[in-house]
Amino acid sequence: MVINKKKTMKISRLMLILPLAATFMIISNCSEDSAKTASPFIANYVFTESKTALPVDIPVKTISVDSMTLTAPAGTDITAAIQAALLGAINCQAVPTYIELRSDHSVYYSCQGNNEMNAGTWEEVSATELILNLNSTAVPSSPTGIQLTISSIVTTSTSITGVTTVPLPKEMIGLFLPTGITLHPNAPAYFVVTFSIKFTKVTM
Repeated sequence: MVINKKKTMKISRLMLILPLAATFMIISNCSEDSAKTASPFIANYVFTESKTALPVDIPVKTISVDSMTLTAPAGTDITAAIQAALLGAINCQAVPTYIELRSDHSVYYSCQGNNEMNAGTWEEVSATELILNLNSTAVPSSPTGIQLTISSIVTTSTSITGVTTVPLPKEMIGLFLPTGITLHPNAPAYFVVTFSIKFTKVTM
């Protein structure tokens, strides 16, 4: 039997090349998959602003009037109340509270990167809808936590803005009221409020 050396060498080279090519293809596919699945929401944020998106009717009373309805119009600034509701569990004092949406879909609060708190999880529904599942550690006023669905999201290189609807306890609604006006005793325990919300991206 005559062995063709040139043919044998070609086969040997082919045997070496095939595994290398397969490895390269696997690596390339993994890189492509990572690029496809990386969410634009993964970042660190600070809570910046919140305003009512729809009017809110609030039953109130004054010293001279026993019962009346005060309407907070759309565009009322409720940043302080929403910040207290969502970030009140972590006291960062003089430094900003960071909200971290991590690649493993966990949500962490921290004081500018320190004193981390596991605040729950997040889900990307679409490019314009995000769900924050905040646990009871992040929101102690709710034993089961709260689910914050943010829709109509606009994403830029520096921020994300959107609209959400959340039931707020009457104590927080009281923060909106002018001096001399208080909630009526028969006011509901919670008010369903639709508001805009803005998170600004920060670098750790």
